Amino acid sequence: MRILVGADVPPDRNAGAAGTVVQTIAALQALGHCVEAFWAADIGRRIRHGNMHYAFELPWRYRALVRRFVQRESYDVVQLSQPHAYLAARDHRLRGRRGVFINRSHGVELRYNAAMAGENKQHPVSRPSGPRRLMSRVLGRLLEEHWLWAAKWSDGVIVASELDREFVLGRFPIAPWRIRTIHHGVPDAFADAPAPGLDRDRISRLLYVSQFAACKAPETVAAVANAVLPAHPTASMTWVAPAREHPRIRALITPAAAARVSLLDWRPQEELKALLDEHGIFLFPSRFEGAGKACLEALSRGLLVVASDNGAMREYIRCGISGWAFPPGDPAPYVTAVERALRQPDEAIAIGRRARETARSYTWRRCATEAVAYYEELTQRRDADSTRAPNF
Repeated sequence: MRILVGADVPPDRNAGAAGTVVQTIAALQALGHCVEAFWAADIGRRIRHGNMHYAFELPWRYRALVRRFVQRESYDVVQLSQPHAYLAARDHRLRGRRGVFINRSHGVELRYNAAMAGENKQHPVSRPSGPRRLMSRVLGRLLEEHWLWAAKWSDGVIVASELDREFVLGRFPIAPWRIRTIHHGVPDAFADAPAPGLDRDRISRLLYVSQFAACKAPETVAAVANAVLPAHPTASMTWVAPAREHPRIRALITPAAAARVSLLDWRPQEELKALLDEHGIFLFPSRFEGAGKACLEALSRGLLVVASDNGAMREYIRCGISGWAFPPGDPAPYVTAVERALRQPDEAIAIGRRARETARSYTWRRCATEAVAYYEELTQRRDADSTRAPNF
């Protein structure tokens, strides 16, 4: 297949959504497909404000760039990230171009808005001012429209979790076969390299890796540290986040726990792998996740993961079997699970062993193979439909 992929991110393997696109392209190429890509630098921008760029500029730039590519090549698949690709999808359909158009979401933004409704008022991580709240409401309505049009004009939509799929099906009149869950993968270096087995010493070391944002529930992580570390003198926590956020993190940690919390700056994947192998418990209590890729990477290295029952974690984790998963918000069950692991390390070690076996099945090759199967299914359906009418 000849595939065009576009995303408004830099081609950074170590980033979240960007890393997903890079890894997917590499896996598609490894399967023998020809993939061309364009990135944020190719798209360009004049509007510096992120959400304003997405709402008013990116749809037009996506459409213009796809037009430029298809003038010189014909593609079996055009796959763009984010619902702001709706204009490109509409243009593709109305011009009757060959090839299917895919909109890929790494986490449905509308579900994020629903999950975070009211949270900014309760938590000090992000408290937008009155004008910003008004602008957020306006942009939120535009985002809803972008999703509606993306679902209307795309041949298919790929999401990273069943929770996202159920949300989109409940919000828009889209046929179930037009939206497919395709899970992200773990790098071969994580899945294939031997992982050191958990032991009692590693179980006492907690690790948290994430951006400092309200949706990531940093106050829940801090609550675990503040409750567990003073009560267990051998326990410690490593918190990985951008260095600029370290003062805000320190403000959440009590003096009784602070001496045993180490803050580290953001780091590339290979260094993260080494860090995972030094720890035993991985905390991931996010209020919102799409793929939860960091959680999957921790599972693949055999850690005991204590995560929220959110996003694809619902598919990765069988509670008590391959990890622990709880509703987001209340820190109490996370504290209880960590303390249980510290008291019963043999149980935690067994769970970590099962976690690694589960996570190793989520490869980027599997992600690419499932994507190709979906492309082929949509191509057959498109060829059988001579009207190329909107989806609804």
